Amino acid sequence: MSWLHEDLGTPHEGWLGYRLGRDVAEPGGVRAAGEVLGAVLGAGPEVIDALVPACACGWHGVPIALEGPYTRWDDLRVVELAHTDQGRAEWESTHLSWVLRDVPPGVLLDDLDALLDRVGTLVDDRPLAALVLLRQATSRADQLAHQAADIARGAGTTWEDIGQALGVTRQAAAERFRRPAPR
Repeated sequence: MSWLHEDLGTPHEGWLGYRLGRDVAEPGGVRAAGEVLGAVLGAGPEVIDALVPACACGWHGVPIALEGPYTRWDDLRVVELAHTDQGRAEWESTHLSWVLRDVPPGVLLDDLDALLDRVGTLVDDRPLAALVLLRQATSRADQLAHQAADIARGAGTTWEDIGQALGVTRQAAAERFRRPAPR
């Protein structure tokens, strides 16, 4: 069982992986279900001692220790299902919250594309009306950009990160959005 977020896709597909006892000395040694099917559960170095939230990008969460050892695959699957919500919650709260910080929601990107297509048609049919609409959109976009920069700075975001989100240097972002110091 794996998890996807609608705005990301497979580069950030999450799942509960299995940590084999022999991998304990190897930080982050996590196996997907298919890799442990051949393991002799509950015997020797192949004991599965934890479930670990993991992501296709290589991120691993905090291991969820198991009581085991489990000698039957079916018993382990029951335990996995019991911990799926916990693993997914960690994947979403500690990993995706960071990943999603600069990824616009897909539905808004689709809406923006549709709107820009309609404005493109207006440019061809009624260019002066398009200019009025674009002036209004630019003004509103500038207001929202200042608001977003203020909120981001208030949350501790660097000018470097703000500049990167806008496709400009940190200096350009700071010059555009920095509020004058109170006198």
